[in-house]
Amino acid sequence: MLDGSASYDPDGQVASYKWALMHRENPAYDRTASGIIQQFHFDPGFYDVILTVTDNDGLVDTDTMLLAAAGRV
Repeated sequence: MLDGSASYDPDGQVASYKWALMHRENPAYDRTASGIIQQFHFDPGFYDVILTVTDNDGLVDTDTMLLAAAGRV
């Protein structure tokens, strides 16, 4: 499960959350979703996980992490 609830806007509100999971070896395993919390089933391998948050003024920020999946859960 991926959780973007720690994201915040100090002078407004977060308007949208967009997730991109990019598999480093097989693009067939790539996933996208929107929403504050997402649950995914991962195929084995390494994923670059990118959360893009847009606020009510249209300003955008991103955060990226590496996720290692041992097998389909």
